[in-house]
Amino acid sequence: MNYSLPLFFSLFFISILTAQTEPSKIIVAERISNPPKIDGILDDAVWQTLPIHTDFNMLQPSNEGKAPKTHRTILKMAYDNSAVYFAAYMYDDNPSSIRRQFSQRDEINVQADVISIALNTYNDSINETRFYITSAGTIGDSKVSQNRQDFSYDVVFDAKATINDRGWFAEFKIPYNALRFPEEDIQDWSLNMYRSIIDRNETYTYNYINREVGRETQYNATINGVRDIEPPVRLTFFPF
Repeated sequence: MNYSLPLFFSLFFISILTAQTEPSKIIVAERISNPPKIDGILDDAVWQTLPIHTDFNMLQPSNEGKAPKTHRTILKMAYDNSAVYFAAYMYDDNPSSIRRQFSQRDEINVQADVISIALNTYNDSINETRFYITSAGTIGDSKVSQNRQDFSYDVVFDAKATINDRGWFAEFKIPYNALRFPEEDIQDWSLNMYRSIIDRNETYTYNYINREVGRETQYNATINGVRDIEPPVRLTFFPF
């Protein structure tokens, strides 16, 4: 009798359960009435009052340890009736070392640092929409499903980045017509955030990911607090 097939499926489901039982951080999203100006300069009043989310974990090249204090990353999140907003603070004690090669949209694997928001609006541990910006200001987006990532997926969103003597900084505005989410009063979302530092050849994530078990999409942090938003009419005009 061939026992290999049942054994394979048993190990597969054990790996999924193991991944899902990893501790997950919780982000409480706050509704705002005065949205920030998306310019990459994080001086808007709204960012000064929101809680910070930090304590990033190494993903590459090692899969152990925390981000050093010299390269601390902070995430803040807010939403209103039309969009969800993120502020990202990428501190660097040697900002002159930040690579900033220019590239075209979606060309994020270049000599530039990258920050990305991986947003799962169904919290199903499978599907994500990822939004990127590089230290040179190039934006990108992709759709992730199972182990596939599709960069031909393009939506309209806004993101800007700046660099100063403390590091580099980014703001995102992701309109609801760029997302799909359930028609429910209380949303059940999840998120992870990736920071790649080219000069150090390192990548960190907000919520810990075990590369040896399951998929990256199974390790997102939980988002609480998004409520009373409505799916918009998804009609977008492009110049021809």
